[in-house]
Amino acid sequence: MVATVACGDDDESSPGTSVPAPVISPSSTTPETTGGADAPAGSASPAADGPIGVEHQYGTTEIPATPERIVSASITMTGPLLAIDAPVVASAATGASKLADEQGFFIQWADVAAERNVEAMPGAVNIEAIAALDPDLIVGSAFGGDAVTEDIYALLSVVAATVVIDHSALNVGELTAAVGQATGRDADADAVIADLEAHIAEVAPGLDTSTPVAPVSIADAGGLNVLTPVSAHGQLLASLGYTIKEVEATTEGELGGAGARQDVVSLSAETLDAQLGDSTLFFIFAEQAEVDAATDAIPTLAALPAVVEGRAYPLGYDSFRLDPFSANDVIDAIAAFAP
Repeated sequence: MVATVACGDDDESSPGTSVPAPVISPSSTTPETTGGADAPAGSASPAADGPIGVEHQYGTTEIPATPERIVSASITMTGPLLAIDAPVVASAATGASKLADEQGFFIQWADVAAERNVEAMPGAVNIEAIAALDPDLIVGSAFGGDAVTEDIYALLSVVAATVVIDHSALNVGELTAAVGQATGRDADADAVIADLEAHIAEVAPGLDTSTPVAPVSIADAGGLNVLTPVSAHGQLLASLGYTIKEVEATTEGELGGAGARQDVVSLSAETLDAQLGDSTLFFIFAEQAEVDAATDAIPTLAALPAVVEGRAYPLGYDSFRLDPFSANDVIDAIAAFAP
């Protein structure tokens, strides 16, 4: 059985709503799944022995205390899982692109996936193929281009315990902790978070944080998508000491509109000056060529002080989706610019 779900590469252009971080509590009597779509998305604190009740986007799921065969049904979840050495046997994949390798794995962790023989599962979720892998845990994302919908979740739950996490307002550390707790690898998650915090502490003192910054991506229709202070990008930059520029959406659609999402808004080209002002710009999912092309195509972007003064910095293609791998890469990129 094949269930249609996008495993695409455009999380920043897909609508979604934020729910609380995952909550996991010991459970020995709950059925495999209970609750409904209004349940919060999970976080965790597994019991030493026996199954664990995981409350998440679509209810509560009972999982093994230490899963041994994990399938990532959303490519967004694969990076955090691999970072904590979770036993991932297969992962959703996107198409080969600047964002991903030939298997469709994000470039920041593709080599790790290859070393661990993670099977790529491109395209729609194939329920029968996942079942053939005999997983004891399936992990998915609650929103974005690779979201596991409630209907697909119901099918996956027949195969194995399934947890669906909304990461829209979680920072990298929170997401890492959530997957660590859900998989019984709290100590591994703590070590990854500690390393990330040490990296931040090493780099932050050398940065000029006197000017507000805006993490942005280039919108297909012109203008910019701006990541907000609650986004993973915004929180990472804030941890480095930056003040994140707050803006209001000026374009309706997938990114615009009140209440559409907490982590990203869309600005039309004609409002860039009024909204961004003197902010330093960090371009997500871009190299210098993309920044140059955008400034050539959007006169109002070219006129911004950040562009005129050379304070518009590309953070590379792997900055699109933040996980422990790409977060460290972004920190290194910022350290190289030392703005």
